[in-house]
Amino acid sequence: MLEDSKLNIEEVSKESEPSAPTTPVPSSNRRLAKGLYDFEGNASYNELCFSEGDELSIVKDYVADGWCLAEKDGVKGLVPTAYIEYLDSMGDDRESNASEESPVSHLTSGRNSVFGKKQINRFAYFVTSGAEEFILKGTKEKIDPKDSVLESDKHYIQSGPSWQEKTAEFVVEVHTPKKVRSTGTQEYITYQITSIFPNSITVTVERRYSQFVWLHDKLEQKFGPLILPTLPGKQISGRFHNDFIERRRHALERYMNKLARHPVVRYAEILTHFLSCNDDHEWKHMDKKFSADQMVGAAFYQHVYHPEFNVEEDGDVESVERFQHHIKAMDRYVPMLQENFRSYTEAHTEMKNKYRAASLGLLRIITGTKAGSTDCVNEDGAWCWREDCKECLKLTKAIQMTTETMQTIADFHETYVSDTLIEWEESLKDYNGLNNLCLPLLDIHSGAVDKHTDAEEIEGDEIDAETIKSRCETVFNVVLAEMENVHEQKISDFKGNTIQLLDREIELHEKILAQLKLARGHFEEAEYNQLGESPRECSKYEKELEEKPVVTRPASVSSVSSVVGGVFDGVGSVGHFLKNKARSSIVRSSVFSEWGWGPKTQ
Repeated sequence: MLEDSKLNIEEVSKESEPSAPTTPVPSSNRRLAKGLYDFEGNASYNELCFSEGDELSIVKDYVADGWCLAEKDGVKGLVPTAYIEYLDSMGDDRESNASEESPVSHLTSGRNSVFGKKQINRFAYFVTSGAEEFILKGTKEKIDPKDSVLESDKHYIQSGPSWQEKTAEFVVEVHTPKKVRSTGTQEYITYQITSIFPNSITVTVERRYSQFVWLHDKLEQKFGPLILPTLPGKQISGRFHNDFIERRRHALERYMNKLARHPVVRYAEILTHFLSCNDDHEWKHMDKKFSADQMVGAAFYQHVYHPEFNVEEDGDVESVERFQHHIKAMDRYVPMLQENFRSYTEAHTEMKNKYRAASLGLLRIITGTKAGSTDCVNEDGAWCWREDCKECLKLTKAIQMTTETMQTIADFHETYVSDTLIEWEESLKDYNGLNNLCLPLLDIHSGAVDKHTDAEEIEGDEIDAETIKSRCETVFNVVLAEMENVHEQKISDFKGNTIQLLDREIELHEKILAQLKLARGHFEEAEYNQLGESPRECSKYEKELEEKPVVTRPASVSSVSSVVGGVFDGVGSVGHFLKNKARSSIVRSSVFSEWGWGPKTQ
């Protein structure tokens, strides 16, 4: 982990990691890369902005985990390595060598293409998810018997196909962020995580960001075929700023609730452990258990149970292609929607500023330039040069109440921006890049289609083609069930978020209308006349009218160059994540043992 210091970007470019040369790399010898996606860098952190397809010159391969230093159009900045692809010959050589070792042609058929070398290059996710191994070989004998498999490792698919729910959804709240200083100088943020179950049982634990990373890595290892939500990224600097902590809290809460809504992941032992373990000893023990888990890869498919002939024989290729076109279109239009919401947010922010400016303008004219000034008001505080002018006193107090109403309306707009619009815009990030998130699933389907086609062309009894096709059908069921889950989650997210947006917009305007009616009521005859019975009291906003001294700097003070913080929220040890005290009186085993297993009755 980097120390909490600020680094000048030019100094970073001259530094090198231990294995790197000690002198800066000349521009002519730098590695080249291209942008895989659009990246909007934060200028205050010296991050570089670029678009998909832009060519970048890599100044320094490693600055911190997941970040490098690059240059574009003469401007240097930090770049996330996940957003770029190197263009140098080393990558080409690796690809070429891999091709020679594992010749691939997804168009070939016959028993050689089915039972020959694995299709490593063409269908990377088809291989790494265990789908290819399952189709060709099934799974290992020692974990094959159904009786030896935990209920949490059995997954059911119903007609549709769609996942059959074994447990009810629950809600997760991520709250109460707290800055913690560990031994030495290391500092990090912890969050309280409260799980709220349908039976009103709640469990609260404390976690830091590195433990969320641990959870995500374990889930990816176990559920390779599933579409998991994207974990909020690491931050290279500014991670202790209040606005960043609040954004991360919101993002982690959305992430956890997406896991809790997934019909398979929600009952995974890894997740229930993460949400309930309050014991350091047990955490270490379970970490070893999860690392040695054999119910991954091909074994996952082996314990998926579904009706026979639940999908079309070709794997419903047409539906998969329509799905791919749909998510590609979303990748084009979601960024536009995000930009529209940014404009909408700016409009409300501008409205807030206009209300406040108009309020202070009115207040200034009826009170004078400074609070307590007698330039414009009489002894009663009325906006008049005459003493004891009741009519001006009533008018002054009514206008002052109007200015305070306008300030209240400005506050409404500010709260609406922070609590609704920014949250809505942030939620759209979950659907920005959906195509890339679903690519592994599409690769798995494509590989299974090829294996199924190859099995169709096998002749003779030497090879059990029907077994191959049956296993392909299982893979098809998993793919289509995941597509259905994406479909359901999209409907739930956009419906829920839009309803919330409309409800809060209605609430905003109802509150504004109520305030305006209240202000208008001060001018009604009965209430207006009462205002002349007592002197005016100063408004709490009058202090904003006071003239402020102009801050000047000596000519000898030079401008400070732009710097970035060097703190990086790396993935630390999970061994000391708690203070060894339970956050709930509910015993972990009692929560999940009474949850109820097995497919729900239809």
